[in-house]
Amino acid sequence: MDGSGDRRVLGNEEGVRGEVGASEVREGAIYSVVLSLLVTLVALQCQKKPTYSRSYFPEAAFAVTPKWGTLNTVFSVDASLSSDDEDELSELEVRWDWEGDGKWDTEYTTAKTDTHTYGKSGVYAILLETRDTDGLTNTACETVTVGGKWKLVESPTTEGLISVYFVSENDGWAVGARGTILHYDGIAWSLVTSPTKEYLVGVHFVSADDGWAVGEGDTVLHYSDGRWTVFAAIPPGGFTCVFFLSASDGWIGASTIGKRSSDSPRSYYSIYRYNGIDWSADSTGGWNIHSICFLNENNGWAVGYPVGSSSGIFHYDGLRWEEVENPGDPLYSVCFPSPNDGWAVGGGTILRCDGSEWSISKQIDCYELYSTHFAAEDEGWAVGSVEFRKGMILHYDGSDWSIVSAPDVADLYGIYFTSVSNGWAVGKDGVILHYSSDD
Repeated sequence: MDGSGDRRVLGNEEGVRGEVGASEVREGAIYSVVLSLLVTLVALQCQKKPTYSRSYFPEAAFAVTPKWGTLNTVFSVDASLSSDDEDELSELEVRWDWEGDGKWDTEYTTAKTDTHTYGKSGVYAILLETRDTDGLTNTACETVTVGGKWKLVESPTTEGLISVYFVSENDGWAVGARGTILHYDGIAWSLVTSPTKEYLVGVHFVSADDGWAVGEGDTVLHYSDGRWTVFAAIPPGGFTCVFFLSASDGWIGASTIGKRSSDSPRSYYSIYRYNGIDWSADSTGGWNIHSICFLNENNGWAVGYPVGSSSGIFHYDGLRWEEVENPGDPLYSVCFPSPNDGWAVGGGTILRCDGSEWSISKQIDCYELYSTHFAAEDEGWAVGSVEFRKGMILHYDGSDWSIVSAPDVADLYGIYFTSVSNGWAVGKDGVILHYSSDD
Protein backbone atom coordinates (compact mmCIF):
# COMPACT_ATOMS: atom_id res chain seq x y z
CA MET A 1 0.00 0.00 0.00
CA ASP A 2 1.44 3.45 -0.96
CA GLY A 3 1.28 6.67 0.97
CA SER A 4 -1.57 8.11 -1.09
CA GLY A 5 -3.79 5.32 0.05
CA ASP A 6 -2.97 6.09 3.65
CA ARG A 7 -3.82 9.73 3.17
CA ARG A 8 -7.09 8.86 1.51
CA VAL A 9 -8.17 6.74 4.41
CA LEU A 10 -7.18 9.44 6.83
CA GLY A 11 -9.10 11.98 4.87
CA ASN A 12 -12.26 9.88 4.99
CA GLU A 13 -11.91 9.45 8.75
CA GLU A 14 -11.61 13.17 9.21
CA GLY A 15 -14.70 13.68 7.07
CA VAL A 16 -16.67 11.25 9.12
CA ARG A 17 -15.53 12.86 12.30
CA GLY A 18 -16.58 16.22 10.97
CA GLU A 19 -20.07 14.95 10.19
CA VAL A 20 -20.41 13.34 13.63
CA GLY A 21 -19.33 16.53 15.32
CA ALA A 22 -21.93 18.53 13.44
CA SER A 23 -24.60 16.00 14.38
CA GLU A 24 -23.69 16.20 18.07
CA VAL A 25 -23.97 19.96 17.96
CA ARG A 26 -27.44 19.76 16.41
CA GLU A 27 -28.61 17.13 19.04
CA GLY A 28 -27.20 19.21 21.88
CA ALA A 29 -29.10 22.24 20.67
CA ILE A 30 -32.34 20.27 20.46
CA TYR A 31 -31.77 18.83 24.01
CA SER A 32 -31.17 22.35 25.36
CA VAL A 33 -34.41 23.59 23.81
CA VAL A 34 -36.41 20.65 25.22
CA LEU A 35 -34.87 21.05 28.66
CA SER A 36 -35.65 24.76 28.62
CA LEU A 37 -39.26 24.04 27.74
CA LEU A 38 -39.56 21.47 30.61
CA VAL A 39 -38.14 23.91 33.12
CA THR A 40 -40.56 26.55 31.91
CA LEU A 41 -43.51 24.16 32.27
CA VAL A 42 -42.48 23.13 35.79
CA ALA A 43 -42.07 26.76 36.77
CA LEU A 44 -45.50 27.60 35.43
CA GLN A 45 -46.98 24.60 37.26
CA CYS A 46 -45.36 25.63 40.55
CA GLN A 47 -46.89 29.09 40.17
CA LYS A 48 -50.37 27.57 40.20
CA LYS A 49 -52.18 27.27 43.53
CA PRO A 50 -51.96 23.59 44.64
CA THR A 51 -55.16 21.62 45.03
CA TYR A 52 -55.11 18.72 47.53
CA SER A 53 -57.58 15.93 48.08
CA ARG A 54 -58.61 15.38 51.70
CA SER A 55 -56.27 12.44 52.42
CA TYR A 56 -54.49 13.49 55.60
CA PHE A 57 -55.33 11.22 58.54
CA PRO A 58 -55.78 12.77 61.97
CA GLU A 59 -53.31 12.04 64.73
CA ALA A 60 -54.85 10.16 67.68
CA ALA A 61 -53.28 10.67 71.09
CA PHE A 62 -54.49 10.82 74.67
CA ALA A 63 -53.45 10.78 78.30
CA VAL A 64 -54.88 8.56 81.05
CA THR A 65 -54.63 9.16 84.80
CA PRO A 66 -53.83 7.33 86.93
CA LYS A 67 -51.98 4.50 85.20
CA TRP A 68 -52.60 2.19 88.17
CA GLY A 69 -55.65 1.92 90.40
CA THR A 70 -57.98 -0.28 92.39
CA LEU A 71 -61.55 -1.41 91.71
CA ASN A 72 -62.68 1.89 93.24
CA THR A 73 -60.45 4.08 91.07
CA VAL A 74 -61.98 6.45 88.52
CA PHE A 75 -59.71 6.52 85.48
CA SER A 76 -59.77 9.76 83.48
CA VAL A 77 -58.88 10.00 79.78
CA ASP A 78 -58.17 13.16 77.76
CA ALA A 79 -57.92 13.04 73.97
CA SER A 80 -57.11 16.74 73.53
CA LEU A 81 -53.62 15.62 72.47
CA SER A 82 -55.17 14.52 69.16
CA SER A 83 -54.72 16.80 66.14
CA ASP A 84 -55.34 17.21 62.42
CA ASP A 85 -53.64 19.32 59.72
CA GLU A 86 -56.96 20.53 58.31
CA ASP A 87 -59.51 20.39 61.13
CA GLU A 88 -59.62 22.21 64.42
CA LEU A 89 -59.42 20.11 67.58
CA SER A 90 -63.02 21.00 68.39
CA GLU A 91 -64.14 19.46 65.09
CA LEU A 92 -62.52 16.09 65.73
CA GLU A 93 -64.68 13.28 67.13
CA VAL A 94 -63.51 10.51 69.47
CA ARG A 95 -64.79 7.23 70.87
CA TRP A 96 -63.41 4.75 73.44
CA ASP A 97 -62.87 1.01 73.85
CA TRP A 98 -62.20 0.58 77.58
CA GLU A 99 -60.93 -3.01 77.47
CA GLY A 100 -59.19 -3.13 74.10
CA ASP A 101 -61.44 -5.96 72.91
CA GLY A 102 -62.38 -4.38 69.60
CA LYS A 103 -65.84 -3.39 70.82
CA TRP A 104 -66.39 0.35 71.05
CA ASP A 105 -67.98 1.23 74.38
CA THR A 106 -68.92 4.84 73.55
CA GLU A 107 -70.39 6.68 70.58
CA TYR A 108 -68.47 9.33 68.64
CA THR A 109 -68.44 12.68 70.40
CA THR A 110 -66.52 15.94 70.15
CA ALA A 111 -66.01 15.87 73.93
CA LYS A 112 -62.39 14.90 74.45
CA THR A 113 -62.56 13.76 78.09
CA ASP A 114 -64.26 10.80 79.76
CA THR A 115 -63.99 8.55 82.82
CA HIS A 116 -64.28 4.84 83.51
CA THR A 117 -64.09 2.36 86.41
CA TYR A 118 -63.37 -1.37 86.23
CA GLY A 119 -65.14 -4.18 88.06
CA LYS A 120 -62.32 -6.69 87.82
CA SER A 121 -58.59 -6.70 88.42
CA GLY A 122 -56.30 -6.90 85.41
CA VAL A 123 -54.24 -5.00 82.87
CA TYR A 124 -56.47 -3.18 80.38
CA ALA A 125 -55.66 -1.61 76.99
CA ILE A 126 -57.71 1.55 76.49
CA LEU A 127 -58.21 2.26 72.79
CA LEU A 128 -59.03 5.70 71.35
CA GLU A 129 -60.30 6.32 67.82
CA THR A 130 -60.15 9.88 66.47
CA ARG A 131 -62.20 10.86 63.38
CA ASP A 132 -61.93 14.03 61.27
CA THR A 133 -64.66 15.80 59.31
CA ASP A 134 -63.88 13.74 56.18
CA GLY A 135 -64.44 10.49 58.11
CA LEU A 136 -60.75 9.56 58.20
CA THR A 137 -59.71 7.84 61.44
CA ASN A 138 -56.68 6.94 63.47
CA THR A 139 -56.21 5.10 66.79
CA ALA A 140 -54.05 5.26 69.90
CA CYS A 141 -53.67 2.92 72.85
CA GLU A 142 -52.65 3.27 76.51
CA THR A 143 -52.68 0.61 79.26
CA VAL A 144 -53.83 0.78 82.87
CA THR A 145 -53.44 -1.70 85.70
CA VAL A 146 -56.43 -2.37 87.92
CA GLY A 147 -56.10 -4.29 91.15
CA GLY A 148 -55.16 -4.18 94.75
CA LYS A 149 -51.79 -3.64 96.33
CA TRP A 150 -49.76 -6.10 98.35
CA LYS A 151 -48.49 -4.52 101.55
CA LEU A 152 -46.20 -5.80 104.25
CA VAL A 153 -48.00 -5.82 107.60
CA GLU A 154 -46.63 -6.08 111.09
CA SER A 155 -45.96 -9.64 112.23
CA PRO A 156 -45.60 -10.73 115.86
CA THR A 157 -43.06 -13.43 114.99
CA THR A 158 -39.89 -14.05 113.01
CA GLU A 159 -40.56 -17.78 112.74
CA GLY A 160 -41.35 -19.05 109.28
CA LEU A 161 -45.07 -19.21 108.50
CA ILE A 162 -46.18 -22.07 106.26
CA SER A 163 -49.98 -22.05 106.04
CA VAL A 164 -52.77 -19.47 106.33
CA TYR A 165 -56.55 -19.85 106.48
CA PHE A 166 -59.43 -17.42 107.04
CA VAL A 167 -62.81 -18.26 108.53
CA SER A 168 -64.03 -14.79 107.55
CA GLU A 169 -62.50 -11.48 106.58
CA ASN A 170 -61.87 -10.62 110.23
CA ASP A 171 -60.98 -14.08 111.53
CA GLY A 172 -57.75 -15.61 110.24
CA TRP A 173 -55.09 -18.09 111.32
CA ALA A 174 -51.49 -18.82 110.35
CA VAL A 175 -49.14 -21.57 111.53
CA GLY A 176 -45.45 -22.28 111.15
CA ALA A 177 -42.13 -23.22 112.69
CA ARG A 178 -41.63 -24.11 116.37
CA GLY A 179 -45.36 -24.60 116.87
CA THR A 180 -46.11 -20.97 115.98
CA ILE A 181 -49.81 -20.08 115.80
CA LEU A 182 -51.05 -16.59 114.91
CA HIS A 183 -54.57 -15.17 114.93
CA TYR A 184 -55.98 -12.18 113.06
CA ASP A 185 -58.96 -10.38 114.61
CA GLY A 186 -59.69 -7.89 111.85
CA ILE A 187 -57.22 -5.34 113.21
CA ALA A 188 -53.89 -7.04 113.91
CA TRP A 189 -52.10 -10.39 114.13
CA SER A 190 -51.16 -11.78 117.53
CA LEU A 191 -49.41 -14.86 118.92
CA VAL A 192 -51.65 -17.55 120.37
CA THR A 193 -50.60 -20.10 122.98
CA SER A 194 -49.55 -23.29 121.24
CA PRO A 195 -49.43 -26.75 122.85
CA THR A 196 -46.49 -27.85 120.68
CA LYS A 197 -43.06 -26.85 119.48
CA GLU A 198 -43.28 -29.01 116.39
CA TYR A 199 -43.18 -27.56 112.87
CA LEU A 200 -46.78 -26.83 111.85
CA VAL A 201 -47.48 -26.96 108.11
CA GLY A 202 -51.27 -26.93 107.66
CA VAL A 203 -54.32 -25.22 109.15
CA HIS A 204 -58.04 -25.41 108.29
CA PHE A 205 -61.23 -24.33 110.04
CA VAL A 206 -64.77 -25.66 109.88
CA SER A 207 -66.16 -22.71 111.82
CA ALA A 208 -64.94 -19.95 114.09
CA ASP A 209 -64.70 -22.39 117.03
CA ASP A 210 -63.70 -25.57 115.22
CA GLY A 211 -60.25 -25.70 113.67
CA TRP A 212 -57.39 -28.09 112.97
CA ALA A 213 -53.64 -27.81 112.48
CA VAL A 214 -51.11 -30.50 111.57
CA GLY A 215 -47.36 -30.81 111.44
CA GLU A 216 -44.24 -32.82 111.95
CA GLY A 217 -43.76 -35.30 114.78
CA ASP A 218 -47.23 -36.81 114.34
CA THR A 219 -48.74 -33.49 115.41
CA VAL A 220 -52.48 -32.95 115.15
CA LEU A 221 -54.00 -30.00 116.98
CA HIS A 222 -57.66 -29.15 117.49
CA TYR A 223 -59.12 -25.73 118.27
CA SER A 224 -62.33 -25.46 120.27
CA ASP A 225 -63.63 -23.46 123.22
CA GLY A 226 -61.11 -20.74 122.43
CA ARG A 227 -57.92 -22.81 122.78
CA TRP A 228 -55.66 -25.26 120.95
CA THR A 229 -55.10 -28.80 122.28
CA VAL A 230 -53.24 -31.88 121.05
CA PHE A 231 -55.55 -34.43 119.45
CA ALA A 232 -53.97 -37.76 120.38
CA ALA A 233 -56.42 -40.30 118.94
CA ILE A 234 -54.69 -40.74 115.59
CA PRO A 235 -52.05 -43.15 114.28
CA PRO A 236 -48.63 -41.50 113.98
CA GLY A 237 -47.52 -40.06 110.65
CA GLY A 238 -45.54 -37.21 109.09
CA PHE A 239 -48.53 -34.97 108.50
CA THR A 240 -48.38 -32.37 105.76
CA CYS A 241 -51.84 -30.87 105.14
CA VAL A 242 -55.42 -30.78 106.40
CA PHE A 243 -58.83 -30.16 104.80
CA PHE A 244 -62.36 -30.30 106.22
CA LEU A 245 -65.70 -30.54 104.46
CA SER A 246 -67.69 -30.42 107.70
CA ALA A 247 -67.28 -30.92 111.43
CA SER A 248 -67.57 -34.68 110.91
CA ASP A 249 -65.69 -35.10 107.63
CA GLY A 250 -62.03 -34.15 107.41
CA TRP A 251 -58.84 -35.29 105.74
CA ILE A 252 -55.13 -35.24 106.59
CA GLY A 253 -52.29 -35.87 104.18
CA ALA A 254 -49.03 -37.50 105.23
CA SER A 255 -45.62 -38.34 103.87
CA THR A 256 -44.39 -41.89 103.30
CA ILE A 257 -42.64 -41.73 106.65
CA GLY A 258 -46.02 -42.65 108.14
CA LYS A 259 -46.73 -45.73 110.20
CA ARG A 260 -46.72 -49.09 108.43
CA SER A 261 -49.91 -51.10 108.46
CA SER A 262 -49.69 -53.98 110.92
CA ASP A 263 -51.37 -56.42 108.56
CA SER A 264 -49.53 -55.28 105.44
CA PRO A 265 -45.97 -54.29 106.24
CA ARG A 266 -45.31 -53.03 102.70
CA SER A 267 -48.07 -50.44 102.89
CA TYR A 268 -48.00 -46.90 104.21
CA TYR A 269 -50.81 -44.72 105.41
CA SER A 270 -50.72 -41.54 103.31
CA ILE A 271 -54.21 -40.12 103.86
CA TYR A 272 -56.31 -40.14 107.03
CA ARG A 273 -60.00 -39.42 107.43
CA TYR A 274 -61.95 -37.96 110.36
CA ASN A 275 -65.50 -39.11 111.06
CA GLY A 276 -66.39 -36.65 113.81
CA ILE A 277 -64.91 -38.82 116.57
CA ASP A 278 -61.51 -40.11 115.55
CA TRP A 279 -59.10 -40.46 112.65
CA SER A 280 -58.39 -43.60 110.61
CA ALA A 281 -56.21 -44.49 107.63
CA ASP A 282 -58.02 -44.11 104.32
CA SER A 283 -55.32 -45.01 101.80
CA THR A 284 -52.29 -47.19 101.40
CA GLY A 285 -49.30 -46.80 99.14
CA GLY A 286 -46.01 -44.95 99.00
CA TRP A 287 -47.51 -41.51 98.50
CA ASN A 288 -46.06 -38.23 99.70
CA ILE A 289 -49.12 -35.98 99.99
CA HIS A 290 -48.69 -32.20 100.27
CA SER A 291 -52.16 -30.80 99.62
CA ILE A 292 -55.80 -31.95 99.68
CA CYS A 293 -58.89 -30.26 98.26
CA PHE A 294 -62.48 -31.54 98.30
CA LEU A 295 -65.49 -30.22 96.41
CA ASN A 296 -67.87 -32.64 98.10
CA GLU A 297 -67.75 -36.01 99.83
CA ASN A 298 -67.55 -37.82 96.48
CA ASN A 299 -65.05 -35.60 94.73
CA GLY A 300 -61.64 -34.92 96.22
CA TRP A 301 -58.09 -34.37 95.02
CA ALA A 302 -54.67 -34.81 96.59
CA VAL A 303 -51.26 -33.88 95.18
CA GLY A 304 -47.68 -34.35 96.26
CA TYR A 305 -44.31 -35.74 95.36
CA PRO A 306 -44.23 -38.94 93.29
CA VAL A 307 -42.70 -41.85 95.20
CA GLY A 308 -41.64 -44.88 93.23
CA SER A 309 -44.07 -45.31 90.36
CA SER A 310 -46.78 -43.02 91.78
CA SER A 311 -47.79 -39.97 89.75
CA GLY A 312 -48.23 -37.52 92.60
CA ILE A 313 -51.90 -36.77 91.72
CA PHE A 314 -54.79 -38.72 93.25
CA HIS A 315 -58.58 -38.53 92.94
CA TYR A 316 -61.24 -39.66 95.41
CA ASP A 317 -64.62 -40.74 94.00
CA GLY A 318 -66.44 -41.40 97.27
CA LEU A 319 -65.16 -44.95 97.58
CA ARG A 320 -61.42 -45.01 96.95
CA TRP A 321 -58.37 -43.03 95.91
CA GLU A 322 -56.99 -43.56 92.40
CA GLU A 323 -53.84 -42.26 90.79
CA VAL A 324 -54.20 -39.80 87.89
CA GLU A 325 -51.54 -39.02 85.29
CA ASN A 326 -49.30 -36.09 86.14
CA PRO A 327 -47.89 -34.20 83.11
CA GLY A 328 -45.66 -31.91 85.16
CA ASP A 329 -43.45 -31.48 88.21
CA PRO A 330 -43.94 -32.75 91.76
CA LEU A 331 -46.72 -30.69 93.32
CA TYR A 332 -47.17 -28.71 96.53
CA SER A 333 -50.70 -27.31 96.34
CA VAL A 334 -54.07 -27.96 94.71
CA CYS A 335 -57.25 -25.86 94.51
CA PHE A 336 -60.57 -26.38 92.71
CA PRO A 337 -62.76 -23.28 92.30
CA SER A 338 -65.33 -25.50 90.57
CA PRO A 339 -65.78 -29.23 89.83
CA ASN A 340 -64.52 -28.89 86.26
CA ASP A 341 -61.77 -26.39 86.87
CA GLY A 342 -58.82 -27.18 89.11
CA TRP A 343 -55.27 -25.95 89.54
CA ALA A 344 -52.08 -27.35 91.04
CA VAL A 345 -48.59 -25.88 91.41
CA GLY A 346 -45.12 -27.19 92.09
CA GLY A 347 -41.62 -26.59 90.83
CA GLY A 348 -42.05 -24.05 88.03
CA THR A 349 -45.20 -25.67 86.68
CA ILE A 350 -48.86 -24.66 86.88
CA LEU A 351 -51.27 -27.48 85.99
CA ARG A 352 -54.94 -27.19 85.11
CA CYS A 353 -57.64 -29.86 85.34
CA ASP A 354 -60.92 -30.12 83.43
CA GLY A 355 -62.43 -32.30 86.13
CA SER A 356 -60.68 -35.48 85.09
CA GLU A 357 -57.46 -34.86 83.15
CA TRP A 358 -54.55 -32.58 83.95
CA SER A 359 -52.46 -30.53 81.51
CA ILE A 360 -49.68 -27.97 81.78
CA SER A 361 -51.13 -24.46 81.78
CA LYS A 362 -47.98 -22.42 82.36
CA GLN A 363 -44.27 -22.87 82.93
CA ILE A 364 -42.72 -20.25 85.20
CA ASP A 365 -39.01 -19.52 85.39
CA CYS A 366 -38.67 -19.66 89.16
CA TYR A 367 -37.17 -21.56 92.08
CA GLU A 368 -40.42 -23.09 93.40
CA LEU A 369 -44.19 -22.59 93.60
CA TYR A 370 -45.58 -23.58 96.99
CA SER A 371 -49.24 -22.61 97.23
CA THR A 372 -52.24 -21.59 95.12
CA HIS A 373 -55.72 -20.33 95.96
CA PHE A 374 -58.66 -19.11 93.91
CA ALA A 375 -61.24 -16.59 95.05
CA ALA A 376 -63.26 -17.24 91.87
CA GLU A 377 -62.81 -19.22 88.67
CA ASP A 378 -61.18 -16.24 86.96
CA GLU A 379 -59.34 -14.85 89.99
CA GLY A 380 -56.42 -17.01 91.12
CA TRP A 381 -53.14 -16.57 92.96
CA ALA A 382 -49.95 -18.53 93.57
CA VAL A 383 -46.88 -17.86 95.71
CA GLY A 384 -43.35 -19.18 95.85
CA SER A 385 -39.78 -18.12 95.24
CA VAL A 386 -38.50 -16.58 92.05
CA GLU A 387 -35.05 -17.49 93.37
CA PHE A 388 -33.67 -18.65 96.70
CA ARG A 389 -34.90 -16.34 99.50
CA LYS A 390 -36.79 -14.04 97.13
CA GLY A 391 -40.56 -14.27 97.24
CA MET A 392 -42.85 -14.18 94.21
CA ILE A 393 -46.60 -13.70 93.69
CA LEU A 394 -48.49 -14.74 90.56
CA HIS A 395 -51.98 -13.66 89.53
CA TYR A 396 -54.44 -15.38 87.17
CA ASP A 397 -56.90 -12.98 85.52
CA GLY A 398 -59.08 -15.49 83.72
CA SER A 399 -56.81 -15.80 80.69
CA ASP A 400 -53.18 -15.95 81.80
CA TRP A 401 -50.79 -15.93 84.75
CA SER A 402 -48.42 -13.04 85.40
CA ILE A 403 -46.02 -11.94 88.12
CA VAL A 404 -47.38 -9.03 90.13
CA SER A 405 -45.63 -6.31 92.05
CA ALA A 406 -45.14 -7.04 95.75
CA PRO A 407 -42.88 -5.99 98.62
CA ASP A 408 -39.36 -7.40 98.48
CA VAL A 409 -39.54 -10.34 100.89
CA ALA A 410 -38.11 -13.84 101.22
CA ASP A 411 -39.85 -17.08 100.18
CA LEU A 412 -43.64 -17.13 100.40
CA TYR A 413 -45.25 -20.45 101.41
CA GLY A 414 -48.99 -19.93 101.87
CA ILE A 415 -51.80 -17.85 100.37
CA TYR A 416 -55.52 -17.44 101.02
CA PHE A 417 -58.21 -15.09 99.70
CA THR A 418 -61.49 -14.33 101.44
CA SER A 419 -62.77 -12.56 98.30
CA VAL A 420 -61.41 -11.25 95.01
CA SER A 421 -60.47 -8.02 96.77
CA ASN A 422 -58.96 -9.33 100.02
CA GLY A 423 -56.12 -11.80 100.48
CA TRP A 424 -53.17 -12.82 102.61
CA ALA A 425 -49.76 -14.43 102.02
CA VAL A 426 -47.27 -15.74 104.59
CA GLY A 427 -43.70 -16.93 104.42
CA LYS A 428 -40.19 -17.09 105.67
CA ASP A 429 -39.08 -15.06 108.72
CA GLY A 430 -42.67 -14.49 109.81
CA VAL A 431 -43.53 -12.39 106.75
CA ILE A 432 -47.21 -11.46 106.35
CA LEU A 433 -48.50 -9.68 103.26
CA HIS A 434 -51.99 -8.26 102.82
CA TYR A 435 -53.75 -7.65 99.50
CA SER A 436 -56.61 -5.18 99.21
CA SER A 437 -58.27 -3.51 96.25
CA ASP A 438 -59.96 -0.96 98.47
CA ASP A 439 -56.82 0.99 99.42
